[in-house]
Order: sequence, then C-alpha cells, then structure tokens
Amino acid sequence: MVDNRRIFDPVTQDDTRSGEKSPASMAPIYFMSGESKVLGTFFSAAGEGLHPTILLLGGFPGNEVNFDIAHMLRRQSFNVLSFYARGSWGSDGEYSWKNLVEDGSAAIKFLQSSYAM
Repeated sequence: MVDNRRIFDPVTQDDTRSGEKSPASMAPIYFMSGESKVLGTFFSAAGEGLHPTILLLGGFPGNEVNFDIAHMLRRQSFNVLSFYARGSWGSDGEYSWKNLVEDGSAAIKFLQSSYAM
C-alpha cells in the first residue's frame, strides 16, 4: 500500500495544510530592557491553539540573525522570538555583556506577558 500523504521537510518547506485557519506569520516586536527599547521578531507557528515558544539567542551582534533556524522551528510548530540586543541593529542603548544577560531576562518576561500567550 502506498502512503499518499504529502511529506515535507520542515527545514526547507512549509506544510501548506497546517495553517489554513491560522497561518504562520512573523511580526516585528519590541520590549523594554532597562530604559532601552529592544527590537525583535516574533515568529508565530501555523495552526490554532497554543504552541511552545523558543527564545532564540544569537549572542554577538553581527550580520547573522538566525532567521533560517527560526523558520525551521516555526515549521515544526514552535513560536520563536529573536531579538537584537541593546546597542545593535536599531535597538536602543549600549551593547555590553552585562546587558546581554538583562536583555535575555527582559525577553523572557515579554514572552510571559499576555502579548505572546
């Protein structure tokens, strides 16, 4: 017997049937860390209901924002938050190792807020 279900690779393809009522999306967001506005992107998984959420930390500011990883995780039914640390890529404030830790904590608080639920 042949399995006629469409097989897709979540690394490179979207499952077109998964989001008929609630399609996958990505939206710019911001949250406050200290007195600074931190910019980011929230990737919403397709499908109705709650989805687990991953905070994707990029580390050093640079050209790589790991959106390929975020899209792959979104295709596997995870929400993903990726952000630009203070002092990088348009986020307010000054970049520092100390601020990276605080920005990560502020991102977690943002995810726990009603916006991301």
